[in-house]
Amino acid sequence: MVATRNITTDGTLVAVDGSALVDEIEALAEEFREILDSEAPSLTLSLEGLDRVDVSFFQLLLSLKKSLGRQDRKLFLQALPAEHPVMKTSALLGIELEHYLAITGSLS
Repeated sequence: MVATRNITTDGTLVAVDGSALVDEIEALAEEFREILDSEAPSLTLSLEGLDRVDVSFFQLLLSLKKSLGRQDRKLFLQALPAEHPVMKTSALLGIELEHYLAITGSLS
């Protein structure tokens, strides 16, 4: 898993690539902890580069949303097509990401 961060005055964009499975989720959790310590007003996640996720990824994602919310900050997710591995896995697990997260952008 690789996370690259781009910080602007409007917020932080984090692009996550590779896989985010239970045995490698700690590296992403550390990245998210650093973001929680920053002063960026919002966080936007680009998950387009993720090719494998499991339930631990969604647990981390929703925990991040809750932690940001306690700081009056927002979490956004860039739109993904329904056939993307993140969306397929969330559907299999019964997790409706659009119910929990604000989706930004549109699919072209």
